[in-house]
Amino acid sequence: MHKLLHNPVYFFLYSSKEKTKKPISMKKVLLFLSLFLMLNSLFSQFQINWQNCYGGSDTDRAFSIIPNNNGYLIIGYTASNDGDISYTHGGSDYWVVQVDSIGNLLWGKTFGGSLSEALYHGFHVYNSTDIYLVGASESIDGDISYDPYNGEANLWVVRITADGDIIWDRKVGSPIGLIYHKYGIPTNDGGVVLAAQADYLGGDISTYYGAYDGWIIKLDENGNTEWDFSLGSSYIEHINTLIQTSDGGYLLAAGGLPQGDGNILCETTNESDAIVFKLDANGNEEWQQCYGGSEDDNIYALLELDNGYLYSAITESYDGDLVGAGFHGGGENKYDIWIVRADFEGNIIWSKCYGGTHSESAYNLFKTTDGGFMIFGHTESKNGDVSNNPSYAYSPSVWIFKIDSLGALIWEQCIGGGGTDRLHEGVYRKNENNFILAVDSRTQSPSGDFECVNETGNDNREDFWVFEISDTTTVNIAESINHVHKLKAYPNPAQNYVVLELPPNTKKSKLYITNIYGEMISELQILPQQSQLRWNCENILSGVYFYQTEIGGVVYRGKVLINK
Repeated sequence: MHKLLHNPVYFFLYSSKEKTKKPISMKKVLLFLSLFLMLNSLFSQFQINWQNCYGGSDTDRAFSIIPNNNGYLIIGYTASNDGDISYTHGGSDYWVVQVDSIGNLLWGKTFGGSLSEALYHGFHVYNSTDIYLVGASESIDGDISYDPYNGEANLWVVRITADGDIIWDRKVGSPIGLIYHKYGIPTNDGGVVLAAQADYLGGDISTYYGAYDGWIIKLDENGNTEWDFSLGSSYIEHINTLIQTSDGGYLLAAGGLPQGDGNILCETTNESDAIVFKLDANGNEEWQQCYGGSEDDNIYALLELDNGYLYSAITESYDGDLVGAGFHGGGENKYDIWIVRADFEGNIIWSKCYGGTHSESAYNLFKTTDGGFMIFGHTESKNGDVSNNPSYAYSPSVWIFKIDSLGALIWEQCIGGGGTDRLHEGVYRKNENNFILAVDSRTQSPSGDFECVNETGNDNREDFWVFEISDTTTVNIAESINHVHKLKAYPNPAQNYVVLELPPNTKKSKLYITNIYGEMISELQILPQQSQLRWNCENILSGVYFYQTEIGGVVYRGKVLINK
């Protein structure tokens, strides 16, 4: 990884032959900085500021992360009853973990009953510090206040305070249970929309087309039903994701094999197709579109733009809507990420594939200030668009990439350890250049970017892996000049070595040194309790170099001069 660290109050041009310094005019400095920032945006890379792992000796899976109480709330489920888990109800439970701004564990709470619960999504109630937790439950006791369906696996939504106290909960579904209980979103009236797969008419389900339908239900802020909607045919459909749109309606992304009667009228194939429905605020259909080719295609993330939508899908197809998209073709069950840019009626404007010859998927889309997009997901590939995947064999690592407004790949980066590190919807964007990620990790010991010790030992089960990443190549220059923490560095200028004095520290970290082009020159390890760091620059050319490190939640930046 490389870092450009903006700490230049005065600029000088050094000649390695003459060993003289020539002042640069302010006009040239500003031109240099403008070009510098533009070029570095093409090679932007993230570094990890802090990281931590949470869990016990059994399965602990992280799905969401949101800001809460001056820190972050990590949302998932646990089957552990040791380690960081102080109490369980039985089976697996919903598990929410409160950490401070640099990942220190403050508290954790479990929710559930004596059987199994799985928490897949969490988010703030609109204009409130309260939080909705959405997942599945089989229990009829414990924190489940009432189950009208006698223990069948159905959706369970819980509204909690910012401190983790239950306000209300409700189970919705059918007498024979629901399948694929995955998703929910907050609505702008304080309510919530839940999504699942249904194979029954009755209970909370008012419409059923056959086999397996995609189904959503709208609840008000107190958990009362307002309306529900099904999409389906006589065969198999499921809802993957949805968003509320700026007009108060909803955009639903589904997949399936529609056949026979039902309300899916767009043209489909004999394999799984990506299906998008647009609903109004009351759950009435406005339009629908189908996308894909002759193989499997599914949409997993949606983003509304000023003039349309962006979809993130997975695909195995190379024909149909994929003609010219650049599918990498890895064989059966090897998926590319397929990004689709559509207008407000769902018509494709452009689409492109990203990945390698193994599988990729992405559940998180962000618009950038330059009109491009950042995509967060995971990859198993080590070729094609993917470079420096740290996983052993072909296990998934976190994969982040940037595209421009027309889909051209600008840069990409893998983050992970030697094992399986899988990213779901667990991305919180602090600002343009800082993100907090909550990842399912099966990496067992420090390797690659992973510096935790997984509590599960050697049984290959998941822990929560949470970390902050930042990209300082686009940090505001004035902010960097006026608000910077420095290390004492001497001799400076230097010839053969530089000593950097460190503040008190209790965790391992790294110090990065880059040249004026943002290229990584050195990466130095900092051990707990280490008070000094020595950089051997004997073989480094004369010039200006920048250092950056994060210690105790504080970022330190500065420059050193090599003058030989």
